[in-house]
Amino acid sequence: MNLEEKAHELMMSPTLERLHQMAIGIPFDVNKPDELKTMLATCGADVINALDDGRIHFDKMEDKAAFYGLLTVTTDYVMDGRIRTAFTKATMN
Repeated sequence: MNLEEKAHELMMSPTLERLHQMAIGIPFDVNKPDELKTMLATCGADVINALDDGRIHFDKMEDKAAFYGLLTVTTDYVMDGRIRTAFTKATMN
């Protein structure tokens, strides 16, 4: 599937439509880095807690990998690129 076909497929996605509707009501300016980080940190913490509590499940390994990839990038952004060292330092203290 080429990029144009993939973009068309996404535009037909009911999930993308839901995200669009939710984005309209976001009380933050996602173009302001501090506000974006606050929003990502808040949502990310909720998602991490849900994963830790076993409330999020995946049927396919590919879905799990994509989800964790997105969560890793988001968390690393919120932590200013320090996710790799934060866990090591926290366990050493």
